[in-house]
Amino acid sequence: MQNTPDLLKKPARCRCREKGIAFFEQHLPGTPDAKMLLDAMKENTSLLGSIIQVLNGMTLGLLLLWFAVLAFLLILNIFIRPHHPHFGVDAYWGFWAVFGLGVGCIMVFVMKRVIQPLIVRKEDYYGDI
Repeated sequence: MQNTPDLLKKPARCRCREKGIAFFEQHLPGTPDAKMLLDAMKENTSLLGSIIQVLNGMTLGLLLLWFAVLAFLLILNIFIRPHHPHFGVDAYWGFWAVFGLGVGCIMVFVMKRVIQPLIVRKEDYYGDI
């Protein structure tokens, strides 16, 4: 029982992670984004935690990138058409984008107005915690 490691202790950093930090310090330019990534990698013990921390700070850029990809796919849909549409309206370009947006909005509305009142509990349901 004395050889059992303490599970509450902070895990030790592995050598490959330290090599990764050294590699990024050597090869990344001195931009603010690179500094933010290196600080996050040094602060967190896991690589996933540092990636999430960096992405959390870059939400506007990622949002713009996401909308650019979606716009590109919508424009690409003008040139690439389905060979055999199943319905009459799905032959038009952008139909599936509009359909997905509409169904998503309807799902949010149904969840907020119909499902949430059925599953919500009173504020003091569990008593004083």
